[in-house]
Amino acid sequence: MKKVAVMLMVVAILSGCKKDNEIKKTEEVIRPVRYITVGKSIENQKRIFPGVIKSSVETGLSFRVSGKIEQINYVAGNIVKKGAVIASLDKKDIDIQLQTVKAAVNSAKASVKSSEAGIAQAKAGEKKALEDFTRIRKLFENGSIAKSEYDAAKAEKERTISSVEQAESQLKAAQAQVEAQEKQYEMVQLQLDYTNLISPADGVIAEKKAEVNENVQAGATVFILNSGKGLNVEVNMPETVINDVKIGQNVSVEVDAVKNSILTGKVIEVAKSSIGSSGTFPVKIEITSGIEMLKPGMSAKVIFVNTAKKQERTNVLFIPTTAVNKDYNGKNFVFKINKVENGIGILAKTEISYGEVNERGVEVINGISVGDMIVTSGIDLLIDGQKVKVPVVEVK
Repeated sequence: MKKVAVMLMVVAILSGCKKDNEIKKTEEVIRPVRYITVGKSIENQKRIFPGVIKSSVETGLSFRVSGKIEQINYVAGNIVKKGAVIASLDKKDIDIQLQTVKAAVNSAKASVKSSEAGIAQAKAGEKKALEDFTRIRKLFENGSIAKSEYDAAKAEKERTISSVEQAESQLKAAQAQVEAQEKQYEMVQLQLDYTNLISPADGVIAEKKAEVNENVQAGATVFILNSGKGLNVEVNMPETVINDVKIGQNVSVEVDAVKNSILTGKVIEVAKSSIGSSGTFPVKIEITSGIEMLKPGMSAKVIFVNTAKKQERTNVLFIPTTAVNKDYNGKNFVFKINKVENGIGILAKTEISYGEVNERGVEVINGISVGDMIVTSGIDLLIDGQKVKVPVVEVK
C-alpha cells in the first residue's frame, strides 16, 4: 500500500509540472516599443556651431607696473567713462622713490647755483687781474717796475682765466646732473601714474580678474572692457567645412536667452590657420539684427546653411541616431515594424546604408522607404521576428 501511495504522489507532482509548463507557454510577453513613421524632408545641409557673444571691441586692461592692488572702483557690469580710474596699486614704495629723486634734483639745482656764484667770483677776479696786468705792463715797458712784478701780474691773469674756465666746466656738470635727475623724476612720476588703471574709452566692465591685496605683474590682464557698440560671435569650425565659409556670408543666430527669435549675422573674419591641436578654425560673425536684446557673455548658436554642399536635396530620409545599430558583421541595421494588426506588429531586422549625420539625425540612403515604421529606442534588446506592441500614437 505504501508503494502505491508514493507512486500516486509522484504522478500528481509530474502532472502539476506539466500544467505549469503549458500555462507558461501560453503567456507570451509582448513589449511596447517607441517608433517613428519615416517621412520625406528637404535637406539644406544646415550646420550649427556654439559660441559666446562678445563686444565688437573687447580690450584687456592691465597695469604698466607690478604691485599690490590697493583699490578697485569698478566690477563686472559697471559702466565706465573714458579716463576713469578703474583700480589702483599701492603707491608707498614709488612715493619713497619719488621723494628720493626729488631731493637729488634739488641738490643738483643747488650745485648749479653754487657753480654760477663761483663763475661770477672767478670772472670778477679775472677782470681785476686783467686790469692790473694792463697797468703793470705799461709800467714795465716804461722801465718803471721790475720784471718780477710784471711776471707776477701775468701769472695772476692766467690763473684767473683758468679759474673762470674751471667754474664754467663745473656749472655744465651741475646742469647736466640737474637734467639727469629731472628725467629720473619724470620716470618715477610716470611709474606713480601707472599705479592707476585708467579706462581708455567709454564702455562696460565685462570681467574682473583680480582682487584687492592681490599682487599683479605688469601686463597681466586684470579687467576686460567692452567698448564697442556692436556684438560678435566667435565659433570654431572643423576643416571639413571651413573652405565653404566666406567673408560676407549671411548666417542665422539663435540665443537661448532670447526666446523664439532668430537673429541675423554676417561672417567678418575667417582664420587662415587652425588653433592648437584641435584642428578647428576660428570664425567671427557680426550680429546684424536684434543686438538690443543681447548682452556680452550670452551663449549663442550660429547656423550655417549649405556649408558642405551647395544644392538642396529633396526627398531625403532622416531617422534618429538611436534607431540605428551595428551587428556582429559590422553592418548597420534598423528594426522595421511590419504586419501591424490589433496594435501588434512583427519586427524585421533591416540592413541600411547611411550618409550624413547632423543635428537632424541619420540620413538613410537605402534600406527603408517613406511610410515605414522604425523602432527608435531599446533596439539592443530586440530580435528579428519579435512581436511588439505598437502604440496608436507614434512615440519618438
